[in-house]
Amino acid sequence: QSTWAADGWLSSIESDNNWKGGEFKRVLQSNYEWILSLSISSDKLIIGSIEKFVDIDYFNNYNVIDVTHIPKSDISRDIYITDIASVRSGYQLICTSEGCVYFYSENNTDESRLLAEKQQLHSDWITGLLVDDQSQCIFTCSKDCTVKVWRIEIDSWGSNTALKLHRLGTYRLPAPLTTMEFIQESTVESDTLSNGIKLILGDQFGNLQLISWLGN
Repeated sequence: QSTWAADGWLSSIESDNNWKGGEFKRVLQSNYEWILSLSISSDKLIIGSIEKFVDIDYFNNYNVIDVTHIPKSDISRDIYITDIASVRSGYQLICTSEGCVYFYSENNTDESRLLAEKQQLHSDWITGLLVDDQSQCIFTCSKDCTVKVWRIEIDSWGSNTALKLHRLGTYRLPAPLTTMEFIQESTVESDTLSNGIKLILGDQFGNLQLISWLGN
């Protein structure tokens, strides 16, 4: 069995028999352009890399449709696209290592699909992004030791649309957060957490934290 190593070179690695190899597609030209995040929406795959994200047509041989570069505020520092998620029909939320987010419109046909200015959500890397479809709440966690919950506010005038996130709450933890996921009701004991939207978070010191958002 063969696989691609992080530096782009083929290496021989044994795999177990429960896997079937698929197609390999190089969509970023440099071996140093890591794919850091993925989001699938309608007929496209959106991948996040360093200082840019790329629309991929996965129904048409994974051809690159469009490349959008994130504006750099500090020329000496790379900006990483840390997470991407669909937040409503036709829009993606792009998270960065600066603690900022951008709204991205899949429907715009002009040169810039980034809507308005970036919005500062955290003071350090955004390391997790979750969207609860039922409540329409958006959760972010960060290396700044906080998890926050947001709701989208939309202003429209004529053919223009402005989106921003309104913060509903903040929960501070003792260590930088590295990941988070929703918890299904059946996976925790009934007295572990109260009612609400339940989250499990991991930090850089190996700890897990269970929390629950009780707001509306």
